[in-house]
Amino acid sequence: MDDLARDPTIRHRRTHDHLFRDFTRDPIFLLQTKRYWYAQGPYDWDSDNEEFSDEDGEPISRDRLVEEGYAGTYWDTIGVFLTREDGEEWAAARGYRWPDGWRVYCICAEGDLVHVLAAATLEGRYG
Repeated sequence: MDDLARDPTIRHRRTHDHLFRDFTRDPIFLLQTKRYWYAQGPYDWDSDNEEFSDEDGEPISRDRLVEEGYAGTYWDTIGVFLTREDGEEWAAARGYRWPDGWRVYCICAEGDLVHVLAAATLEGRYG
């Protein structure tokens, strides 16, 4: 078996290198919190206890609402950091604010965004 058959990226090494450079340039890290959305369903909202309940007044868990399709989850971005460590440290110190969970998610910055964030951080406006 030749090298080309074992590693198909050899054929397109320049394309592979270009894509790797593109995918790893200027990473930024988003601090995201887990949120729930709710759809109208057969359950009543109990504003006193701030939960859904069935016709017998029994509370309905969020997991059950998600399983039945009356609720779902999404991630809401609340902060941007230049390193994963900074984002995780900041979130861990404030984790009590997000009982449903949080995560730090990496993406590539577009344009000059990473340079604007870096300049703002050095000026003391963030972080």
